[in-house]
Amino acid sequence: MKNFWLKFRKWIIGLFVVSTVLAAGNAINQPKRMTINDKIANRISVMKSQVEIDKQPNGKYKRQAERMINGVKYRVDEYETSKGEIGYTITITKEQGNKIYRRAVSTGVEKASREFDWRLIKDNTIVATATTTTATTTQQ
Repeated sequence: MKNFWLKFRKWIIGLFVVSTVLAAGNAINQPKRMTINDKIANRISVMKSQVEIDKQPNGKYKRQAERMINGVKYRVDEYETSKGEIGYTITITKEQGNKIYRRAVSTGVEKASREFDWRLIKDNTIVATATTTTATTTQQ
C-alpha cells in the first residue's frame, strides 16, 4: 500500500507540474486583444511612414485619399506656412455608440496648433422632439 501512495503522489505532482507549464505556455502564446485605440495608433504609425516615403522631390507631400478602415475615417491634409515650411495633419474620425469623435496628429512647425486629442464632434443620442400636426378636412 505504501508503494501505491508513493506512485500516486508522484503521478499527482507530475500532472500538476505539466498543467502549470501548459497553462503558462498558453498565456504566453495568446496574443493581446487590441483595443480600437491600439488599432488607430498602429494605423497612424503606418500612415506617417507612408506619407514620408511618398514625399515628393520638391518637399511637398503626395495627396492621399480619405480612407475608411474598420469604421474609422482617416484623412491626410498638407499645409504650407507663409515661410514655405511644409507639414501634414492626419485627422481621425470614429464613432462610438451614438457619438462621433475626432482627433488630429500633426507634423511640422505648426504641430502644436494643429494637433488635438479626442474631441466630441456630434452626439446623436440627443433627439429633438418633433410635434406632428394633422390636417382635418371638412365636407360640404
